[in-house]
Amino acid sequence: MTPEVVALSAHLAHELRTPLNAILGYAQLLAAGDLRREQQEYVRQILAAAHHLRCLVDDTLDLSLLQQGRLRLACEPVPVVQVMREAVAMVAPLASERPVRLAVGGAPAGWCVAGDRRRLGQVLLNLLTNAVKYNRPGGTVRVTAQRVVADRVRLAVADEGPGIPPEQQHRLFVPFERLGVSAVGGAGIGLAVAKWLVHAMGGTIGVDSCPGHGATFWIEFPLMPAAYDSRSAAGA
Repeated sequence: MTPEVVALSAHLAHELRTPLNAILGYAQLLAAGDLRREQQEYVRQILAAAHHLRCLVDDTLDLSLLQQGRLRLACEPVPVVQVMREAVAMVAPLASERPVRLAVGGAPAGWCVAGDRRRLGQVLLNLLTNAVKYNRPGGTVRVTAQRVVADRVRLAVADEGPGIPPEQQHRLFVPFERLGVSAVGGAGIGLAVAKWLVHAMGGTIGVDSCPGHGATFWIEFPLMPAAYDSRSAAGA
């Protein structure tokens, strides 16, 4: 994007937030009232659409700020187990609707990676949401953490969906690129934001996939020096 387009996107995102928050607020008030079943369904659809739009606005704003170098990120020890569990808990309602099973692998309690906790959770949530959406009905999403080299930890989200052809994988992290898939919703911004955030935090992101065998999206971050103790080493 040109600097002018980036600035315009940020401005529009800010302007859209106020009416969206009003829509969400009034819809939540309606949902809490005494409604007929048909009316409850209407309100549910309003809420779902408004939440989707707010996520789109937030992703657009994040992308704009990242491309301008204006997004401030903390560098702190982030507990691996906790951030995994928090992201899984947030995606659980969506998984139960599909239905898709969530499986979380263990990791030593002392493992911490260097990054911004809120933004790392945002990236994991994005990967988990995509894994649920693109999974087969009744499939499983597996979240794991493992040390890949002495000083790096890989967090991986694996699904059992249709997989991604190798010739298309380079397009996954391009803004607004959806590989021709529209049935699951979304605007193709989430993975682009995830890539920018991961790189801004000093990490790496990638995908392993082949058609018919699902996809595994992974992120890697430095393991904090404080985590190198005998208990962590024994649990690795």
